[in-house]
Amino acid sequence: MSIAKNNFGCLKVILITGLLLMLIFEVQAVSDRIISAQSYAEKSAIKSMGGCNYRWDCNEWSSCLNRKQTRICTNIGTCPERYKTLAEERKCMPKLPGKLFDIELELEKPVISDPGELTAWVSFESFSTEAIPVDLTYIILNELGNEVYSEIEGIVVYREEFLIKGFSDLNLEPGKYNLLLIIKYADVTEEFKHYFEIEEKILVSGFTISKVTTIVETPSEEEFIKRVEECNYKWDCTEWSGCVNRKQTRICTNIGTCPGTYRKPAEEQRCMPKLPAQLFDIKLELEDNKISDSNELTAWVSFESFGTEPTPADLTYIILDESGNEVYSEIGDVVVYTEEFVIKKFDNSNLGFGKYILGLSIEYANITEEFKQDFEIKERSMAGAYYSIGFVALIALFFVLMKFESNRKKKEKVREEIGQGYLTKKGK
Repeated sequence: MSIAKNNFGCLKVILITGLLLMLIFEVQAVSDRIISAQSYAEKSAIKSMGGCNYRWDCNEWSSCLNRKQTRICTNIGTCPERYKTLAEERKCMPKLPGKLFDIELELEKPVISDPGELTAWVSFESFSTEAIPVDLTYIILNELGNEVYSEIEGIVVYREEFLIKGFSDLNLEPGKYNLLLIIKYADVTEEFKHYFEIEEKILVSGFTISKVTTIVETPSEEEFIKRVEECNYKWDCTEWSGCVNRKQTRICTNIGTCPGTYRKPAEEQRCMPKLPAQLFDIKLELEDNKISDSNELTAWVSFESFGTEPTPADLTYIILDESGNEVYSEIGDVVVYTEEFVIKKFDNSNLGFGKYILGLSIEYANITEEFKQDFEIKERSMAGAYYSIGFVALIALFFVLMKFESNRKKKEKVREEIGQGYLTKKGK
């Protein structure tokens, strides 16, 4: 009897342990089904618009700071907010102004002996494709920072411009000065500075010389060019190349009569690639990448526009089997404004069990982008059904054993009572 009791106790422990394991598996399976049902219900809400709808109200994108823009979006529809919230941050590129220069200020000589010798060279190199009016303000400051001279003039810059500015009427004492140039164009203001010095003149044996210069001075290249009127420099430059690695190049040839490369225009310049007015951030997602029927295949295509105008886009869906053979194709289109979500079902694809690749090709504004997602069609697993059957069987077995145990205890109790009655009679 003792051995039978021990065996029955072990059987109960094994049964309870198995029951607990089956319960854990069943809870997990039910949890997965609930999550899947919730996800499907949320996604179906947009497709059906049956009991609720999503309606996002977003403020304007912020200015482009550190190549990022932000905004705040609020769901004013009736569906739960956590599904497909619109992006509140995106990449951006700062817009280049339509009028932009590379400007340099140079002095013919930083040390002069006469104020009338002061000559400034201002070079403009334009990144624009149009003529641009420019205002120039020349200011001369002394060593104390006081303004001792100012002058304003204006020019129009096409692609390159070289301005030679003389100050023949300048009346300054010997000393150190600062030439300040303020340039204004297209709501842009730029400032440039250059220091120069006027040396004191000394009279030596009938010659007027400066403190540190020699009596005989060879004319500079610039002075020589100004004096020679019989020749000229005329530069012929090719068009700028495309913007590669933020650089453009060209070739400039002197077709004038003067020799050399004096004031040859730049043959290389910085540039920024132009952003098209139509530009997207695109994502391709699958509702589920493991399905039991091809009719369940659903793709989500989200567009987030960086452009400034509505953009039509052509969509080509292609499904490839494991061997790379095309087994399905379909063409669609959409017009994207700010954000757009395309929900694509493949009800008529009629695909068998196996692994596949969904390819999506999107064409817009002379741009083509391609996306891929893997998915698999396989027979629905019976593991859940087996778990359920096993769970029910274990519960039934548990109650059978409990009934058996109850009956066993009753029989033992009856035997004990009979035994006690027999001993009582025998004692009498």
